[in-house]
Amino acid sequence: MEGPSAPQDTIPGSPQDTTPLSNAADTPSKFLGEQDAVRSCVNRDHLLTMKDLTEAGELMYTTDTLKTISGKLIADFNATEPKQFSKLMKDCLIPMMYLLKRELNLLDFTKFIKQGLMTNRSIPRSSQRMLVDILLKNSEHILARTLVKRLSKRNPLPFFQVSGDSQQLLPYVIHVWDYTKPTILSFGIGPCPGKSSLINSLFLSNFEQSVSSSYFQGTIDIDFGYSFVQARPINIADAHGSMSFDLLGKVNRLFDGFIIHVNTKFLFDNFDLVKQFLASLPNDVYRYLLIRDSTFDENETILGQLPVDDKLFLCQVIDKKADDSEKVVNLLLEKIYRSDTFLIQRRSENDLGSQFQTLFSPECLTKLNAEKQLVDSIKPTLIIGNQNHFPLYNIFAQMCKKRIELSELNFYGSQDKNTMFTTQAALGELEMKLRAHDSNQADCGKAFKTFFNLMNNDSRLINLNILASTLKQELDNVLMNGSHTGDWPYEHRLSMEVHWRNAIVCYDHMSSNEEKEKLVQYYHEMIATGQSFEIIDGDNFYCQSKFLETAMSKMHGKRVLVISVIGPQSSGKSTLLNYMFGTSFDVRDGRCTRGKQYSLYYYYHNF
Repeated sequence: MEGPSAPQDTIPGSPQDTTPLSNAADTPSKFLGEQDAVRSCVNRDHLLTMKDLTEAGELMYTTDTLKTISGKLIADFNATEPKQFSKLMKDCLIPMMYLLKRELNLLDFTKFIKQGLMTNRSIPRSSQRMLVDILLKNSEHILARTLVKRLSKRNPLPFFQVSGDSQQLLPYVIHVWDYTKPTILSFGIGPCPGKSSLINSLFLSNFEQSVSSSYFQGTIDIDFGYSFVQARPINIADAHGSMSFDLLGKVNRLFDGFIIHVNTKFLFDNFDLVKQFLASLPNDVYRYLLIRDSTFDENETILGQLPVDDKLFLCQVIDKKADDSEKVVNLLLEKIYRSDTFLIQRRSENDLGSQFQTLFSPECLTKLNAEKQLVDSIKPTLIIGNQNHFPLYNIFAQMCKKRIELSELNFYGSQDKNTMFTTQAALGELEMKLRAHDSNQADCGKAFKTFFNLMNNDSRLINLNILASTLKQELDNVLMNGSHTGDWPYEHRLSMEVHWRNAIVCYDHMSSNEEKEKLVQYYHEMIATGQSFEIIDGDNFYCQSKFLETAMSKMHGKRVLVISVIGPQSSGKSTLLNYMFGTSFDVRDGRCTRGKQYSLYYYYHNF
């Protein structure tokens, strides 16, 4: 069951809405007190960083379960007088990050916290939405962006959430939005208890059910439908409470279809109002009306006036195990998945981007525009790819290729000895070109200069994250078109690995020792934030031992554990490591470890 709804004779946000919330527990003053309590949980002077995410929970929970972890947090809270709500919420952040590193669901952990606080009426009603909001508000920009990405893999993501007196779009959602699939929004007109539980049953989602909290009044969650084996073919969004005209007007152009819930009695008592809601939806989207608690004797002539593509009558929908309900629910799911109109007509990425722009605050727009300018400035050099921008790496790649060719020749065999001598001579010439000479420094190329400048400021981790996201998006676009990049030259499939390889090759040719030290420091910072890095270059079968030794010397005296995994390509090695150890290896189609069977990565953690 969902939380209290508005009275049946009024809809929040509708033209005749002048009645305050009927439940005394849901008064605006109560919600303002809740928001004040949440603000007390945020410390903007000491925000969490990527390093905190890397270290969160490691070697702390090896013998614990979610129940024992949450039980200890509740016990510590109850044993303290006066009870400190802000301390409890902050103490929940470490186990939450521990779970998100492993791309796990937060539902069980947050459920135990909610249950432990259920009898304490003196504090706000906690929820997963509240805990996620506190976590993001306590995080630096780059960490918040990373957490949203990890959250979206197994959890509903807050889409529209409370912000003062209104609801605002979570800005990081655009970085994880799945543009490849259609997205539908489920919302209710009037009181419709059980909306979220019905959607969860239909789509195997895990939307949190409403509680008496400002985090559930006119807010929206979205589930992108990732699963361990295969992603769901559609994205699902779920609106909490009764929909308002104001919120519907903001979001209606973001979705490819709508599932509209309305109670039978409310429908006929407020027919013109329901019709007005339906008429406000775009005509080019799929609109499915669920008439709840139906007696199956409704007047079809009157219902035919409603502007919808299809409608379905549901009896006691809360009892989903009843034969009648189960049959209708299965019919609904079949119709949604088989609707050609819904599945084919999808909002383009450009259309969605334009709509998102109208929903962001001026501060968010400033940041997004700055990111766009950054991407535009580096795209010709670091994203699209031009071999001329990588002069030293070109020589390096040719040198590695000659070494492999030479290793396959047998001087005492039947092969042409001239081939070996020719190959050796070519290899020697390439090695000479690549060797650094103090009197004649080689040109490192435009790609390296741009990459180094990208790192040579205080926002380097954010810049590298933006670059990595853009490179992955470019690769996804290629893979979506059915292309395969395995045999393409490196400049046509640029990645962070290629840029770091180029930077390491250029290291010996940098004229300034100070800049060399900076490059090593930047590389170490990347490792310390939990990012994966290469030991063996999978494309060129080469180990940059000298540079790695210099970079890893900063770990001297620290305890470092090394765990290796081996197996066929696309057999789930990276996924296994991510789940077990909270690493950040790329997974899913087209993002397997690049190269042949030679690729080896190292994940550093300072225990």
